[in-house]
Amino acid sequence: MQLTDGKLEKLKGFIKEKYAKIDSIRCPLFNEKIFFSSEGFKHLIYKGKDNKKKRPKNEQYIRLKLFNLACKLLQCTRTYQDHFATRHWIKQNINKRKDETLKDVEYWGILAIIDSRRIKVVIRQYANG
Repeated sequence: MQLTDGKLEKLKGFIKEKYAKIDSIRCPLFNEKIFFSSEGFKHLIYKGKDNKKKRPKNEQYIRLKLFNLACKLLQCTRTYQDHFATRHWIKQNINKRKDETLKDVEYWGILAIIDSRRIKVVIRQYANG
C-alpha cells in the first residue's frame, strides 16, 4: 500500500474532527475524565519538546490510525505500566503575554494489545490540573 499525501491529509482531517468532538473520556484507572487538548493532537503529527519537528509521514499515518484504539484503551484500562513525575517549564499566556512557569508534571504510560495491535498511550497531568 502506497501512502499518498492526499490519503494522509484526508485521514488527518477526519481524525482532527473526531478529536475535537471528543473533549474528554471517563477513565476507570483514575476514576476521572481525561481531557484531549489541541497539544495532544499536535503530538500525533509533530515530535520534540515543543512539537516543532514534523514526524515522518508513515509514523503520522500509524498514530492517526491507532487513535480510535487509544480512546478504547482509555475507556477500559484499570492499570498503568509506567509512571514518572518531574518539573517542566510550561509556556502560558498570562495577561496577553507569553510567560514560562515551572510546574510539577506527572506522566502515566498505559500499554495494551487491542484488536491484535500493541499500543501505548501516555497521559500527562500538570499539578492542579
